[in-house]
Amino acid sequence: MVSALQREKKDLEASLASVRIRAETSIKQLDEVHEQATTAEDAFKTTEEGRKKAEELVRAFRRAVDNEATPFNAKYTTFWSASASKPRRWLARTRTLLNSSSSSAGCDAVWP
Repeated sequence: MVSALQREKKDLEASLASVRIRAETSIKQLDEVHEQATTAEDAFKTTEEGRKKAEELVRAFRRAVDNEATPFNAKYTTFWSASASKPRRWLARTRTLLNSSSSSAGCDAVWP
């Protein structure tokens, strides 16, 4: 009777050890998946920030075009003859906007 109980005890201990190993393996796998999810979430946030910066760059460019290009649409001939500096000023402002926005957005391209 005692030997039967000892065998049963050893069997239960072996079963418990097996379950512990499987639980530890599952915990390691969950940790790995959690790390992958965290990395993916960080990449998504970085991409989202880059998208927002790019949209802001486009808005800034459109504002520059709207603010400086309307005389061109309104009075084509007098625009060039009356103010030869405006196209250069618009181009300079646009380059400044693009350079400042591209450096803040982490872009490598810089306008001359």
